[in-house]
Amino acid sequence: MYACYSATDIAGFGLPTTEAACVTQENSGCSGSAPSPGYCKGTSQTSTANAMACAADMTGMTCAQWTQPAPANDVCKTMLCNP
Repeated sequence: MYACYSATDIAGFGLPTTEAACVTQENSGCSGSAPSPGYCKGTSQTSTANAMACAADMTGMTCAQWTQPAPANDVCKTMLCNP
């Protein structure tokens, strides 16, 4: 993602200025416990496996994919959060 956006865009997203700092920040709250609400707007996440699948999808995204809406069957969109 950092390769796809300008420093101004990244600041607008509320992210740290470097990818390394972002990884450190995002990993700082990780533990061996199952995912908890965060991205799911108050509901629990479905499973660690789905959270890992979502992260893998995001890691593999191209710059063009970052600027497009997620497909309807995207794991982050459809399987990450409990209804």
